[in-house]
Amino acid sequence: MVKYLRAVVLAAFLLGVTTLLRSLLTPQLGHGSPFMLFVAAVLVAAMLGGLLPGLLVAGFGGVIGLLAFLSPDDAISFNEVVSLLMFWLVSSVVLMAGCRLRRQAHRAFPFVSWDQTAG
Repeated sequence: MVKYLRAVVLAAFLLGVTTLLRSLLTPQLGHGSPFMLFVAAVLVAAMLGGLLPGLLVAGFGGVIGLLAFLSPDDAISFNEVVSLLMFWLVSSVVLMAGCRLRRQAHRAFPFVSWDQTAG
């Protein structure tokens, strides 16, 4: 149960930070590249927490990117749906790569306690 709670907390934290950063960049980027930072958040979530946080960030990040940054006028077009689907496709590849890197790090550094909190 604690493992799942950590995954949800990590995903929520990364989604919050990514959404805040993207909001701060909106004056420069406009409505272009709504998912750019969320792809990086998927990678970080997968490397730090594994599959579940990566899936949560990809799923909710896509919805946040679509509703908050790509289509703020509440009218979702076909092109925006295609952009969301492409984000999820790219995120799935990034998620697999991040999980693989996480497994390799576990094998390369077996003496590191990966699943315990410090203290």
